[in-house]
Formats: sequence, structure tokens, C-alpha cells
Amino acid sequence: SSDHNDTTSLEELKENINSFYLINMSTLVFLMQCGFAFLEAGCVRSKNAINIIMKNMMDCLVAAIAYSAVGMLFDWQVLVIF
Repeated sequence: SSDHNDTTSLEELKENINSFYLINMSTLVFLMQCGFAFLEAGCVRSKNAINIIMKNMMDCLVAAIAYSAVGMLFDWQVLVIF
């Protein structure tokens, strides 16, 4: 009985570490998008800065929709190609 509890708690720990890592890395990716937006806005004229910011926001939106449409199928192993 004790071995079962140790195995269960180890599996829960692994799952929690994976979730923590995934959330932190996805946060860093979105912060990188902010950095790219600042870099690109600094490289263009001020009248075009809004267009650059909107392009970056659309990039995040399209990526989120694509992940919702396709990526979750791979994540939940509903669609297995390999």
C-alpha cells in the first residue's frame, strides 16, 4: 500500500513539474513576442508602428487559433500521425 502511494505521488510530482514548465515556457514565448514588437516598432517610422503592433497581435491570435484547432488534437493524442 505504501509503494502505491509513493508511485502515485511521484506521478503527480512529474505531472506538476511538466505543467509548471509548460506554463513558464509559454509565458516566455509571449514575452518574446512583446520584445519583437518593440524591436520592429523601433525599426520603422512612427506612422507605421501601429501596423507593426497589429501584425504582431494578429500573429498571436492566428497561432492561438491554430493551436486550438490542430495542436490540441496532438496534445490530447486524438490525432496520432506517428
